[in-house]
Formats: sequence, structure tokens, C-alpha cells
Amino acid sequence: MISYNIKAKGSLFSNKNLFKEILRESLNETADWAKSRVKSRTPVITGRLKAGWNTTTNQQSFNLNNPVYYAPYVERRRGMLYKTVPEAESKLISNTERLIKDKTQ
Repeated sequence: MISYNIKAKGSLFSNKNLFKEILRESLNETADWAKSRVKSRTPVITGRLKAGWNTTTNQQSFNLNNPVYYAPYVERRRGMLYKTVPEAESKLISNTERLIKDKTQ
């Protein structure tokens, strides 16, 4: 049997509160950005669909939701989430990298 123990070292990993703070802040920033982005791509007739977008954030992810019953049908034709999700994933990475750099220097 062979085994390796890999330990993350440095200020980011030694301070768990800092790590949680960076992740929380990055998720919140990205969730707000994604909500704004998907709203800008949402077509408006009555405004109900555009106003229906909301986000929820937990410790490791965020959800972008719209409870309006016809949202899935509009999504199939317009691809509001389809276009926004990959951008949000990239934005999350860049926000996290920026915050790590800012808070560990």
C-alpha cells in the first residue's frame, strides 16, 4: 500500500474564516451579476417574467430561479439561462481569484 498526504498551506487555508468569507463574497457577487445578466436577456411583454428572477446562495453554490410558470417555454426559445450560466461560471472563478489575491496580500 502507498499513500500520500497532501496538505494545503498558506494564509488562505490556515484561516478557515477567511476562506469562507472569500467564497461567500464571491458567490454573492456572482449571483447578483448573473441575476442582472439574465434579466437583461429576458424579453418583456408584461414584465412578470423579468421581475420573477431571484437568486439563493448557500455555502458552495447559488441558484438562479424564476417561478413564473411560462419561464421554461421562453427559455427554450430565448436561451436566457443557457447563455448566462457559462458566463456566470467564468465570472465566479475570476471573482474568487481576485478576492483571494486581494485578501491574502
